[in-house]
Amino acid sequence: KIILMSDRSPYKSNKLLKNSPFHWPYIIRQRWHEFKVNNRSFKQAKKNVEFHYNQPKDLFRATLGQTMGYSEGYIKKGEKNNDKNQKAKFEYIAKKLCLKPGLNVVEVGTAWGYMSVLMAKKYKCNVTNYGLASEQNKFVEKLANKNKVKIKTVVKDHRELINEPEKYDRYVSIGVYEHIGKDCMEDWIKSIAACLKEGGIGVISSTGYLSPHLIHFFI
Repeated sequence: KIILMSDRSPYKSNKLLKNSPFHWPYIIRQRWHEFKVNNRSFKQAKKNVEFHYNQPKDLFRATLGQTMGYSEGYIKKGEKNNDKNQKAKFEYIAKKLCLKPGLNVVEVGTAWGYMSVLMAKKYKCNVTNYGLASEQNKFVEKLANKNKVKIKTVVKDHRELINEPEKYDRYVSIGVYEHIGKDCMEDWIKSIAACLKEGGIGVISSTGYLSPHLIHFFI
């Protein structure tokens, strides 16, 4: 069972691009960029991750808040505190995973570790971090030590989970699906199906459109 939590945009079409005189040059630039840095190659995928995430952690903390959590928050009516909304999101995902002590859980794209530590500390799960960003992995290790929990780090591409058949009870990935690339999504799903035990649960949290859509080049 795989649960996809998606925060879809209310916009049905990209009017800004359709009305732009630079529409076709924009598309060509996007396609060329995708061709150059496509994640199909494991080596390039690691380069992309390192380029994006091996930045000063204080930059991420200033932008993301206490949890340093990516993606949308889970916002209760009237709540404007981003830290509370992020923590509520992580708890919501934990409920979707139906966590209980002793389960083997793998998190792909652990980022700065809040979800992994939550699963290990509060829910007493055996957590494995599948991550390629060296700076993030170091941070997760320090955070785990600070919270007196053990989190195993595997420095491999997430698609290599296909070589670990039926090893995990739970699979979770937050805010990573957007980065995979359209040519790599099938391999992503196959790796999840392979690594989950029978009856296992996987949760993917993603923000995006429900149809093919050109996004801004900066993003």
